[in-house]
Amino acid sequence: MDQLKSLASHGLPFRGTEEKYGSSVANSGNFIMAMELVAEYDPFLSQHISKYGNPGKGNTSYLSFYTYEQFISIMSEKVLETIIKEVKAATYFSISIDSTPDITHIDQLSFIIRYVLPNGESVERFIGFIDDAGHKAESLTEAIFSILKKYDLNVCFLRGQSYDNAKNMSGIYSGVQARIKDVISLADFVPCSAHSLNLVGMCAASCCEEANNFFSFTQNLYVYFSSSTYRWSLLKKYNNSTLKSLSDTRWSARDDACHSSKTNWAGVKKALLDLKHDKLQKPLTRSEAEGLLRQL
Repeated sequence: MDQLKSLASHGLPFRGTEEKYGSSVANSGNFIMAMELVAEYDPFLSQHISKYGNPGKGNTSYLSFYTYEQFISIMSEKVLETIIKEVKAATYFSISIDSTPDITHIDQLSFIIRYVLPNGESVERFIGFIDDAGHKAESLTEAIFSILKKYDLNVCFLRGQSYDNAKNMSGIYSGVQARIKDVISLADFVPCSAHSLNLVGMCAASCCEEANNFFSFTQNLYVYFSSSTYRWSLLKKYNNSTLKSLSDTRWSARDDACHSSKTNWAGVKKALLDLKHDKLQKPLTRSEAEGLLRQL
């Protein structure tokens, strides 16, 4: 149980490419690794693993993924139960909703609830993911109300809602926030400040042609060197630090990219000159280096 709690609380994956006890070749995963580590100091567990560690399908060992996934499910239910008790004790709460596609390209709607503990500390708790909630304001609103009803949370005590600036969420007439305010007038809407600040920065820069050209050049410079291990090693030969990439969602990454470009300016120029005059390089590589030098 302690191994399960430790892995789950740190967000570590349990399973590996091949779940097999005693294997020195296959990646057996963190759970089996933890069990084998404890077994070195626990004779009973060591004997149990050696006897039932790899029983195959249809045999009971209490060491398989099926068993620990049941424990994980029980623990998650207990955590949720504790959170809901705290929310009900606090009476008033607010919600924050956002969606993003996961690695399997399935859209996941995350549900966050915020409330104040008896000691005055405000906390945010993740309630869970909502699958297939859609992107329309009506279906998203229904999903929110269904979650609150599922956990027996009185919507009359909802005092705040925070989403991004997408029209389906923040629309003043038919967005999610407007639909919820029609039901609970005291549920004030506060746009996500991080998203708002990012939009301000993006719009402020995108309306300036010089800024667009500059950031485009900064990204092209990073892509040129990072797409080749040889070019990257040549760049590191002249600099102690490296170039940074831009980010579409994190404005601070642009500041990092500007700072790294400024710091490595002389080294970048030397590396591009070397590549431009290196006859062993492909004509396209030399041409791109000349073009970047011109822009530089």
